[in-house]
Amino acid sequence: MLDFIRVAAAVPDVAVGNAAENTDRIIEKADEAEKKSPQLTVFPELALTGYTCADLFFQQTLLRSAREGLKKIVSCSEAFSSVIAVGLPLEIHGALYNCPAVIYRGRLYGIVPKTYIPTYNEFYEKRWFTPGVRLGSVSLAAAELGLGEIQSESIPAGRDLIFDTGTFRFGAEICEDLWATVSPGSLLALGGAEGLDHHNVDDAIGAMLIVIARWGQNVVGAAVETHTALEHLENVDIHLLVEANLGVRIAMDACLVLVAPLMMRS
Repeated sequence: MLDFIRVAAAVPDVAVGNAAENTDRIIEKADEAEKKSPQLTVFPELALTGYTCADLFFQQTLLRSAREGLKKIVSCSEAFSSVIAVGLPLEIHGALYNCPAVIYRGRLYGIVPKTYIPTYNEFYEKRWFTPGVRLGSVSLAAAELGLGEIQSESIPAGRDLIFDTGTFRFGAEICEDLWATVSPGSLLALGGAEGLDHHNVDDAIGAMLIVIARWGQNVVGAAVETHTALEHLENVDIHLLVEANLGVRIAMDACLVLVAPLMMRS
């Protein structure tokens, strides 16, 4: 049986280090996407803070503002019909992880830490972030993430989470994860995920086509593409929706919300 779902890739204008401003821009983009009725809306890697915060990632002020932004997005999501996946830095059990948070209708459903942390060329993420394999699979009290006032349920965190909306099943991964010989997305597909939300900051087009070549998965991705030096990473926005039949929709335009149907096999 073949069904269609509507997915959105959304890239707001990122203010590096200003989580409060980015939170408002993410909510604005989620509201813009809502008018087009997607069932899943994906934002880029570290969208809440920007990718190029460098040693600001060591500052509790930045991490605390990112958690406050997450709380605001979770609270506002009650008004949206779409699942929202947004990237942010999260400190969990004394280590910092680069994560997408999966949110729906006023609740945080899960956290997926980035598995593979790049340390080559202009990338030196290991200075700040811990590989997701160290976290394993854990359950977090809502209060640990500053959500105790709006959510009582605990929150799963781990690389192997598959989210089931009742209509489709999907997993999440970030940027470098996809280039691995055995990527987290490949394992998620074997585990039953029908789609993948991919959060990227570099070479998004090549990454999406690798997903298709490997395991014929539907992908929705939001990315900021690199064309110059590291300090200019937040320059060019890329939105991708890739179907397993190699249908590719690409938009390279600042602050655009790209929405299209993807075919799901069930």
